[in-house]
Amino acid sequence: MRVLIFGATGHIGSAVMRAAIAAGHETVAVTRNAQRAKTLRAAGAQPVVGDMTRPETWDEAVAASDAVIHLAAAFEGDLAAADDIWTGAMEALARAGRAPKRIVYTGGCWLYPERSDPPITEADAFNPLPPFAYMIAHRDRLRAADLDVVTLHPGLVWSDKAGCTAEIGAAVAGQQPVEVIGSPETLWPLVHAEDLATLYINALRPDAACTDILAVSDPAVSVTTIIAAAEQAHGMQASLQPLPVAEAVRRHGPWVAGKARSQRIEGARAGQLLGWRPEHHFPAQGVGEIASPRRGACEPAAASPDRAGGVLEPHMSDQGRRYRV
Repeated sequence: MRVLIFGATGHIGSAVMRAAIAAGHETVAVTRNAQRAKTLRAAGAQPVVGDMTRPETWDEAVAASDAVIHLAAAFEGDLAAADDIWTGAMEALARAGRAPKRIVYTGGCWLYPERSDPPITEADAFNPLPPFAYMIAHRDRLRAADLDVVTLHPGLVWSDKAGCTAEIGAAVAGQQPVEVIGSPETLWPLVHAEDLATLYINALRPDAACTDILAVSDPAVSVTTIIAAAEQAHGMQASLQPLPVAEAVRRHGPWVAGKARSQRIEGARAGQLLGWRPEHHFPAQGVGEIASPRRGACEPAAASPDRAGGVLEPHMSDQGRRYRV
C-alpha cells in the first residue's frame, strides 16, 4: 500500500513513518523543508516538499496514494484555517474521483467531555475544548464527501523524547518548578508514541470502516502519579508551581485548559476493531523513560514542533506552544 503522511517529521509522525516502513508500506512523507527531505529519504521514505496550506504542492502525491495519514498542523497562523485548506483540498480530490481509499484523520481526547465515572468511550457525545472544535467539523466534512475516514483520538502522548512525562521529568531533573494547572489530582489518559504509531498503521486495514477510535493505553493517570514517578527516577523532590486555569490560559493560550481536563477513557474498541495491543504502560516503564528526559510539550494528539519545517502534529495538548502548539 502507498501511504502518504502529513507531519512525518514530528514526534508522533516520525514514529508513524517508521512503523509504516517496517510494515512494508511504500511510504511518502510531506515536509516543508528540503533538508528534512534528505533525512526522510535516508529513513526509507519518499519525501515530497510541500506546505499543507498550499495543496498544489502535494495534491498529485495524494491522488497517487492509497491512504493518507494526517498528523500535521501549521502553527504559524490559525490552526483551524490551515486545516480548513487541507480539508477543502481533500474534498476537491473526492469530487474529481481522485481521493485515496482511506484517510486517517487525527482528533484527540480533548474533543470528549471531562469525566472519570463512568469512563468515556466512543459512544459519548463530543464536548470539545474550543480551540479544537474545528476538528469535528472537518472530520464531518470529509465524511460528507464520501471519503472513508477513520478518526483516531489519542490520549496525551508520551515517550522519552517528548510529552507530558518527559516535560515533568525534565523540570524535576533540572530542579525547576513543575507547573501544575488546576488540580494535581487531574487524570490524564495516556498513550505511548510507539504504541500510537502501531495503531495508525492498524487503522489502514480495510475492515476499519468510517469510525472514531479512542487511542488510550492507560485510562487515567493522575498528575500526582507522574510527578511521583519523576521524583523516584531522579531521587529528588519536585517543586510544584500551582497555576489556576484562567492564569494558565492568559499565559499560554486557550489550548492549555486541556491540561486541567480530568478524564478516564476506555480504549477497548481499538483492540476489538483493529487488534491493537499496546506494549507500553505508565508508570512501570514510564519511570525508566523519565530518567533521561528531554524537554518536550505535552501531547494528546499534536507533537513537538517541527521547527525546521514549521509543522506540528495535532495531538492537542502539545498545541498552543511557541512556548508549544
